[in-house]
Amino acid sequence: MITSIAHVACQVRDVDAALHFYRDVLGFKESHRVHTPTGRLIICLWAGGETFLELLPGGTDGPEQAKDRAGYLHMGLWVDDIHATVRALQAQGFAQGCEPTLGGDGVWGVMISDLDGNQIELWQMTPESLPAQTIARVNPNVL
Repeated sequence: MITSIAHVACQVRDVDAALHFYRDVLGFKESHRVHTPTGRLIICLWAGGETFLELLPGGTDGPEQAKDRAGYLHMGLWVDDIHATVRALQAQGFAQGCEPTLGGDGVWGVMISDLDGNQIELWQMTPESLPAQTIARVNPNVL
C-alpha cells in the first residue's frame, strides 16, 4: 500500500519568487516540468529521497474558489501497487469511480479524497518516469 510521501502540491502566485525561495534559499533542485493535458504547468522540485514539491502557477489572493487560491492543493503518496491499492480502498467504501491513469511524467496516478474532502494523489513510480530518473541520477541505489 502506502510506502512514503511522494509530493506536496502548492499553487503559487509568483512562480519566479517561489522558485527563488524553494530552489535558491531552501536548496530544492528543479527536477522537471510537465504540462497537463489541459495545458497547466507543473514545476517539480526534488526535496531529497523520493520526495518532491509541485509548484503550480496561477494562485490568487482573492475570494475565488479554493481551487484558485494560492496555497496547499494536495498531498501525494507513493504506493507499491496502485491498482491493488485502489481496489482495497474501494472494498472499504472509498475511491469509488476512481481509476489510475498513466501521466505524461510516466507515473501512474489517481486522485482520491479523505473524509473532509482533502485531495490525496496516489502515485506509483515506473522505472522510466521523470521522478525515477531524477532519483537515479542522485542516488542509483534508491530504486
